[in-house]
Amino acid sequence: MSTYEEDVRRTRAAAQLRMYEGLLSTLALNVAYASLLRDAAGLTAEQYQALGFEAREHVLGRGRMALLKASGVSRRAYMAIPRNSKGRSDVLLAGAAKLGISTDWPGWAEIPPWGTVTDYNSGMPLRLATREEWLRSREIVASNAPGSYTGAWEEDGRAVYVESGF
Repeated sequence: MSTYEEDVRRTRAAAQLRMYEGLLSTLALNVAYASLLRDAAGLTAEQYQALGFEAREHVLGRGRMALLKASGVSRRAYMAIPRNSKGRSDVLLAGAAKLGISTDWPGWAEIPPWGTVTDYNSGMPLRLATREEWLRSREIVASNAPGSYTGAWEEDGRAVYVESGF
């Protein structure tokens, strides 16, 4: 195998590892969020697991409403707050604190509208992305060229891409 092929394989393996790490952390956050809502609804994990999909969704909604009631925020006021925003998570976490529910869910972070330009190799955010950079990353992914699934481009000698955003 040539050095070039080895480098390509290493780069792909590193990209897959970063992708899996991101996926696992996202799944862990989703599980923590669902556990918070389940606890607020008063169900154990075993009871929740025994339910079907529609019943689980109902339980999560019931838990959300219990957290809103405990925090003193109306459903209407909650729905006026942007989805998956820090403002919404602050309301839910305040309700959890008043109900005495401890949670691993950190809440949603404020995500800049166009995401962040991120170093592809280290995963470190570099700066807030512009609309043009966000579009560039999305266009690269849409091109279906080899390796384009990352949305990365070369900037100042390093690969970067836009993380999150609209």
